[in-house]
Amino acid sequence: EIDRSYEASVANAFIPAELVHGAAMRGPAQVAPMGGLRVGVDVARFGDDRTVISFRRGRVLLRQVVLAKLDVVQVATRVRSEVSAYGTQPEQIAVDTIGIGAGVADILRGWFPPRTDRATGRSVPIVVDVNSSLRMDDGENYNLRAYMWRELREWLKTASIPNDGELLTDLTALQYKFKGGELLLESKEDAKKRGI
Repeated sequence: EIDRSYEASVANAFIPAELVHGAAMRGPAQVAPMGGLRVGVDVARFGDDRTVISFRRGRVLLRQVVLAKLDVVQVATRVRSEVSAYGTQPEQIAVDTIGIGAGVADILRGWFPPRTDRATGRSVPIVVDVNSSLRMDDGENYNLRAYMWRELREWLKTASIPNDGELLTDLTALQYKFKGGELLLESKEDAKKRGI
């Protein structure tokens, strides 16, 4: 079991293992980190779920910080601390606001207020809420989660990600189906039933 490749054993995986491995093999020589810092926060509280803070610039996933058993204040504080280590104001902090993530987003908005766009003079939020269960009406994706995973699959074709076994497994583990002709990704609950 030590040498078992979990990503290779998933039938009907939405993101193929070859695509993920290709992105993991690309380094700074092939993909330069361009553009502003973007942060993603997937918030979990207690139990066996984990909070993940992701940092990327353009087509490069710089790193991920995995945390467990933290409340919303602790998660928000850790996000602020990790962001400050980069020494630059992020372009965006996208927070999964389903459930307790909304509390993290609210705290972060206090620390990262909107910025003014120089070209338009408009206020642009740094902290944005992401509700992946929102229903889409594009005729291709059942919900925002399906849309984001479809975009991720395209992004991986030319991106660079850390060569981390757990990340590679997570990216290739989800199965998919079509509901009313629209893409629907396997729920976290169903994936857990399969041991993912």
